[in-house]
Amino acid sequence: MGQLFAWSMVSSLTLACMYLVYKWMLAGENQHSFNRAILLMIYVVSLVAPLMLHFDFSAPHKAAPEVGNIMVGIAASPVAATPSAIGPLLLNMLLIIYLIGIGGVSLSTVVVILRLMHLISSGERRLLPGGKILVLTSDINVAPFSWRRYVVMSHADWEEAGEVIVLHEMRHLSARHWIDLFIAQAVVAFQWYNPVAWLMREELKAVHEYQADLAVMASGSDIHEYQMLLIKKAVGARFPSLANSLNHSQLKKRITMMYKNRSSAGRRLRSLALVPACAAALLVACTPAAKSVIDDASEATLDVSGNKGSEKSPETTVNIDEVAVIAVGTAAKRMITISGTDSVKSDNTDLDGYTVYIDGKKKDADAFSKLESSEIKMMKVVKSENAVYVETKNGVVESAEEMPEFPGGVEALMKYLSENIRYPSNAYEAKIEGRVVVKFIVCEDGRVRDPQIERSVSEDLDAEAIRVVKSLPAFTPGKNGGKPVAVSFRLPVNFKLQS
Repeated sequence: MGQLFAWSMVSSLTLACMYLVYKWMLAGENQHSFNRAILLMIYVVSLVAPLMLHFDFSAPHKAAPEVGNIMVGIAASPVAATPSAIGPLLLNMLLIIYLIGIGGVSLSTVVVILRLMHLISSGERRLLPGGKILVLTSDINVAPFSWRRYVVMSHADWEEAGEVIVLHEMRHLSARHWIDLFIAQAVVAFQWYNPVAWLMREELKAVHEYQADLAVMASGSDIHEYQMLLIKKAVGARFPSLANSLNHSQLKKRITMMYKNRSSAGRRLRSLALVPACAAALLVACTPAAKSVIDDASEATLDVSGNKGSEKSPETTVNIDEVAVIAVGTAAKRMITISGTDSVKSDNTDLDGYTVYIDGKKKDADAFSKLESSEIKMMKVVKSENAVYVETKNGVVESAEEMPEFPGGVEALMKYLSENIRYPSNAYEAKIEGRVVVKFIVCEDGRVRDPQIERSVSEDLDAEAIRVVKSLPAFTPGKNGGKPVAVSFRLPVNFKLQS
């Protein structure tokens, strides 16, 4: 869920930048079909753009414990600051609020759909051209609207100006404007906290009304009578989320637009300004400060305690009967059963009926036979009552029943880091900050080996994080079935300059 939250943050920033440019350079142009296409394009780009960045929106590794952010700050001289648990806790609470907001908007959308369906089902139906249906209701408080293939209005509106209203609403239906509104409502639910998402929906509805007004004018209807009709129908119940109502949008803007000359094709080139707007949004999202916040948000969980300790994987909570380390030849056999503790025996037992896990990930039975010797040098096979666990990478596992623990626990690890990390002078002078993630292995004897940068910020900060990880004392090793195992471990280090 944290990945969805982080994705929405980058998407909201992109949507806001592109909307501002649209509002400034395109919203007032009389080129309604083009503007509609641009608005839909903005939606698509804002949702896809976050995937173009190097943020990790995939699910985090459960087996990789994280101890929280180690804040290394700068005051008058390079010193280390003690980390705070408020950050993860706050982000987790924000994630919960975000999900509640999505639920609230989604629920209100469902309520509107039910109201629309009830109103349509309870009215008198008449067939319109093109398979569309006119629904007449006795409720005079409902302003004329269209939705999907229905045009809805009161009997009084039908008798007063039915033909003009139907002409207006049929333009909405022929252009499938209701699909646009579904897309806009989905974005509103996804970014409910972003005011621009709500403004974009209103902008899209305004373009819809401009197109429908233009259809009425092109039919030869008296423009002054039509404008008076709009003024009369400026009140009445509307369905702003999903339906196109006759009284949508500001009447002054609609009437002004009726008298505007059609914009020249050359003015469409203004839309090219959306490209640098999108690029600017992505550049802001890639700044160290913004990237650090987004990365942290992607790891938020529904745990309001803010605890990011190790989690026990349900895939490894089995009774281990047979364990051995075997060499792999030119290719792995379909199945190797290990028997006994003094000697090693192998055969080609079928895997039917077994669930196969390779490096903690559930795989098809055939996946075992596809492991080539070029991928692994040594392999550990664990067979339980109904599952087979295969660990590659020289026996290093991504998860263990008992995860490695720093002597004294997480607090002691954070204290060690805060006392031993020093802000590199080059990074300090260049005002470089950000979050470095180091991945390393805690061996069977607790030693730390093979530290590698999984998430980089700069060479200097990366090197400092590696240096401190190499200096870590031995951990209490991880265990599977009571036996020590080598476990992969991730440690985030957040370098931040204090003002």
